[in-house]
Amino acid sequence: MSYKRQILMILFMLLASVLLIAGCNMPIQSEPTQSGIDLISTYAAQTVQAQLTEVSKPPVVTTTPTPATTSSLPPQGTSSAQITTTPGTTQQATPGCYQAKFIQDVTIPDNTALKPGTSFKKTWRLRNDGTCSWSPQFDLVYFNGDKMGAPDAVPLTDQAVEPGKTIDVSVDMIAPGTAGEYRTEWKLRSASDEIFGMGSNGNPVWVQIQVITESGVDFISSAGSAAWRSGINDQGFEELAFGGALDNPRGVATIMDQVLLENGRTSGKVLLMRPADQGDSWITGIYPPYTIYKGNHFEARLGFMANSNGTCGNGKVIFLFRYREGEQINKLGEWSKTCNGSFLPVDIDLSRLQGKTVEFILTVRSDGPSTDDWAIWNSPRITD
Repeated sequence: MSYKRQILMILFMLLASVLLIAGCNMPIQSEPTQSGIDLISTYAAQTVQAQLTEVSKPPVVTTTPTPATTSSLPPQGTSSAQITTTPGTTQQATPGCYQAKFIQDVTIPDNTALKPGTSFKKTWRLRNDGTCSWSPQFDLVYFNGDKMGAPDAVPLTDQAVEPGKTIDVSVDMIAPGTAGEYRTEWKLRSASDEIFGMGSNGNPVWVQIQVITESGVDFISSAGSAAWRSGINDQGFEELAFGGALDNPRGVATIMDQVLLENGRTSGKVLLMRPADQGDSWITGIYPPYTIYKGNHFEARLGFMANSNGTCGNGKVIFLFRYREGEQINKLGEWSKTCNGSFLPVDIDLSRLQGKTVEFILTVRSDGPSTDDWAIWNSPRITD
């Protein structure tokens, strides 16, 4: 058999195989019938394309699922809601779950001045600014600073505090025995021992006090350390030497003892302040700085020194009690007094100024002719 006939025989056998397969698996086509050579070419091309398509697909990787791991703390930047926990572990609060806001100091404002050993109750008003309730198992715990005799923790509440609600929480403390500035800081603790504080940064609440050993001010015994001035018509105030002559035309500030008073009694030591020998004149004394503490009062009895015959003429003045804080001068009391045979008692509660360090100012201003204005501060002092 010739070579050409062998080739034709092979092609015929391939065509017969293709037709046999097509007859078994392919639907009847309505398209025109192709020649055997065309069918062989088409089939070969389809086979190659199928192989190329299979190669271009990504490989299928079969893996075995791994169980979720457990963690009590979320990784950085991950919400704790995504963390799976196992029974018996502490559930971390979602961001903002436990969060508080400081509303106000109910008692003992910052820098309240107290004597050594003074017992006090510090109360804060707080609001639940988180998304979770506070239960009766929550408490306020010591965080930093001087404990000042306080316990390590105090119960926060005896009932649930829902988000948005406020409560007052108090701690009993004792001022230290040494003068100085003291501060103690506190945070909140949940029933599951989570520590949290104020705002998203978890800041603590605190109390800061000033412990002082001063026992008040005696304006008579300390008058020599005051800065004295005299002036006329709110102008021209000049330095005035304390304890000068009684006949000084610019006025006088001095301590007098055993003098006759307008009420007919003989004095002990009193502070005499007589303005200058002109109308609308002033005399004033500025005392050294003093830190006011809780319970301080200013007390005095105001009047006139009498003449040897027991009268005090036409004395008429205005007594002023003020204080200077920085460059600001504020009035605490003002009293108009005439010579009427009796002394005027005054008592001013200084509690609203507790913790402030101020310079007290005593002033006498003439209210008309100053000839008989021998004004007396009897027992002026700062008391407990």
